[in-house]
Amino acid sequence: MVKINQLLEINYGFLVQIMYFRIKFFLNMKKLSVIVFTVFVLIISLTSHLYADDNLKASIQNVKEGLIENSIRKFLNIFEDNCYLSLNNGTTGYFTKNRIYYIMENYLEQYKITECDLNSTNLDGNITNVAGKILYIYNGVRYTSDIYLSFKNISEKWYISQLIIN
Repeated sequence: MVKINQLLEINYGFLVQIMYFRIKFFLNMKKLSVIVFTVFVLIISLTSHLYADDNLKASIQNVKEGLIENSIRKFLNIFEDNCYLSLNNGTTGYFTKNRIYYIMENYLEQYKITECDLNSTNLDGNITNVAGKILYIYNGVRYTSDIYLSFKNISEKWYISQLIIN
């Protein structure tokens, strides 16, 4: 009879150990799944940020090319629906894309931009400010002006919310 009790105690202790290791394994698996999920979310967010950064660089490049080629069509699609313009010809205010097209078309006809250097970038969350210099010819005379662009990130795409040429 002693042997049967000893066997039962051993089996009972063995079952407790098995349950302990199963619970420990389950908790480790739960931690592992949380870690895997966190890493997955981190990778997705970093990838989307890199895509947004490439999109911003492409938008800045489109603005440069459009200004130098005197073609508003090159970057009209990246203006926000209600954008602030302040130009050195006296035009100032908030305008729709349609109105911006005609304003910038007239501006680029009068002010022939020959060089555009957008080199200073200040990233602040969903808003990025870009500054630089432009060289242009107006009535046969060369001038230099400062240019400031403010980009706003909307749905992983960058739009111009402000364009200032002083």
